[in-house]
Amino acid sequence: MPALVFHKPKPLLGYAAAVLLAVFAQVCRIPLHPATAMPFITYVPFVLFAIWYGGFGPGILASVLCAIESQYFATVPVGSFVVADPQQWIGVALLAGTGFISTALFENLKRAQQSETSAQAHFTELRNQLAAIVDSSDDAIYSENLETIISTWNHSAERLFGYSAGEMVGRSTTLLLPPDSQGEESAILERLRMSESVSHYETRRMRKDGSQIFVSVSVSPIKDRLGRLVGASKIARDITGRIQQEELHARQARELHERTTLLDCMIEYSPDAIAVLRGPEFTFALVNPAYQALQPDVPMAGRTVAEVWPDGVAIVLPLLRGVRDTLIPYHSPAMLFPVRT
Repeated sequence: MPALVFHKPKPLLGYAAAVLLAVFAQVCRIPLHPATAMPFITYVPFVLFAIWYGGFGPGILASVLCAIESQYFATVPVGSFVVADPQQWIGVALLAGTGFISTALFENLKRAQQSETSAQAHFTELRNQLAAIVDSSDDAIYSENLETIISTWNHSAERLFGYSAGEMVGRSTTLLLPPDSQGEESAILERLRMSESVSHYETRRMRKDGSQIFVSVSVSPIKDRLGRLVGASKIARDITGRIQQEELHARQARELHERTTLLDCMIEYSPDAIAVLRGPEFTFALVNPAYQALQPDVPMAGRTVAEVWPDGVAIVLPLLRGVRDTLIPYHSPAMLFPVRT
């Protein structure tokens, strides 16, 4: 049903129209009815038109003018404001009351229409702002119904997945799932039906070129006015670089651990005496069994050179300090020196 549209003329035009319509109402009444008849209904269409065109003030003016005309021209004696039959005042009052009530109703309708128009304009503005935010977001944002059919697809989704909006809207999001993850969408929708939140879960997606990327996905339910679940809105962020960096660090950590284990084995089972000294007093931090065999009765780990070799400290300490300060190795058939770490 089309909405009732109210005109918004200039105030003077509205009042001028009310006066002219009142005159036309009387002019039209004369040839249609005897002079002494009381067909007040003849005035009503003109009053309603004045209300529709001019609004509240012109509507009241037209109602008053038509009531005066009916009393002057359509009551006995004609041409006088004196009314011989008091019951004729009922017709005049009904005409005036009809105009006043219609004016009030039309005014309320106009205000309701203006309020609805304002609300629609505000809603449209908010929707446009939201659409602008979604389109300018760096994250891929798209929505789907309960059958996984995509209904919206922003520019970042185009960049991330390689599909344009025209290619994806109306198609299923399962197009983005790797072959081994086809059951993922139904599982997510089931969680939404159970009112569970789904946020920042990490998974893989397929791009248009067939390559796979890692994404962090947040899913929000879309509900109708009755609170029923009708779809899901998704925000996907590319985390491929982070995942690849984490995998690189993990691989490097594994390699370092393997090398460290190998080095420990080499030191542990080496037939050569090996020791590592640390700190200004050259404390033994590591001593392999071959080195410990040089002083089997003296635990070396955690002790200083002076404590382990008190007799040779005057000779050993200057040599060790020289290696530490110059970083130049010293070779001796009697001992091995540490390197700075």
